Amino acid sequence: EIIDEILKHEKKTGALVSVNHPFHPETPFLHDIDMENVDFLEIMNSPYYYEEIDYNGEAVKFLDYLWLNGLKIFGTGGSDSHKPLKSGSETVGIPLTYIYSDGLSANNLLYAMKKGNIYVSKNSGTELKIHNNGEEIFPGSEAAGNVKFTIKAEEDTKWNLIKNGKITKSKTGKKAEFDFDISEEEFYRVEGCSTEDGRITVYVNPVFNNIKFQNKHTWSELMSKYLSEKKEDFIK
Repeated sequence: EIIDEILKHEKKTGALVSVNHPFHPETPFLHDIDMENVDFLEIMNSPYYYEEIDYNGEAVKFLDYLWLNGLKIFGTGGSDSHKPLKSGSETVGIPLTYIYSDGLSANNLLYAMKKGNIYVSKNSGTELKIHNNGEEIFPGSEAAGNVKFTIKAEEDTKWNLIKNGKITKSKTGKKAEFDFDISEEEFYRVEGCSTEDGRITVYVNPVFNNIKFQNKHTWSELMSKYLSEKKEDFIK
């Protein structure tokens, strides 16, 4: 209850709230907060990329699950570092979060983030363009009709087009284009994965069409439901 009150107060001041590294066992998020106060889920946190268990990939799956349950929450990256890797190298600045902002003031950046106009990349040099019926739009936008994603990286990447949480198309290479028509109650996003181990290296926030969003849920009920359904799928 105390955390909820803090978040409600901060939201009134215009702050944005991100739930970070939700699946890491050392620092999991355990507060049963009201999801109306949450703007982002951290889906890529660099130090965890190198660990045996793919915590980033699990966060991406959970974010798709939130969208399927009508929550308009966007993915973001965490480029801070609490500790060096076993090799002694630091990871500050990995990943990069790209923001489509009309100007570089703090207010403009926060406004663009609130709309989900961002994508995250583990490596530099990733470029993205999205067109809707020939007009450029940004991640996090509502769209109707034809949508085209064009994305490229500096290294070979496995690119996946995700529709309502499921992979519909895949391409491998430094560049990929995905062209499709979006219908009501659908969301599409693109992700890039390592060709070596399949872990996510690029996350692009969804574009969507006429989804009835309702963040009337709590964190614990959503997480419990997600883990329960995941266990049932595993048993099947």
